[in-house]
Parts: sequence; C-alpha cells; structure tokens
Amino acid sequence: MPLTETPSRIEPTLLDEANAEIIDLVAELQRGELPRGDAGRVTGLKERSARDLLAALVSDGILGSDTPKGAVSLRFPLHAVEILFPSLFPQA
Repeated sequence: MPLTETPSRIEPTLLDEANAEIIDLVAELQRGELPRGDAGRVTGLKERSARDLLAALVSDGILGSDTPKGAVSLRFPLHAVEILFPSLFPQA
C-alpha cells in the first residue's frame, strides 16, 4: 500500500513531498531522541518546513515527546505500521 493510501492523518501531499526526509528522520531517530531544532539539519529542509514535518509526525503519533518542546523519539502506533514497516505483513 503506498504511503498516500494509509489511514494516516498526515496530509498525502506532505508525505509525497517529504518522503526522503521522513526516511532520513526515522534513520536518525533509530539512534535515540532528536532535539526538535535538529530536524532541519537531519532532513535538509528549511526550518519552517522541518517544523511542519515534525509537527505532522508528532500529531500522527509516529514521533512523540514527553514535553511540548522536548526532544522527539520514534513511536510505533498501530495505524502507522504500513508507513514504518512496508510489506511487514503480507496482504491476505
């Protein structure tokens, strides 16, 4: 299932435009938490675009934080399984 067809709350256009950046961000988060201010450096996006992407991923539950301005970490919500682990489960 392509990313734009998942039952995600992230806007499909954001996913289409930021697919590589999301992959870079997830790869960095596999090492642990990421300060919010580092999102632009990791993704290569301009500051505003990086903040928008981060906010969308936090809103969707893919990233999370203990505080509203704290570092973010990778989460594994059930609704995002296809985004985070494509083809993990074969379709019946």
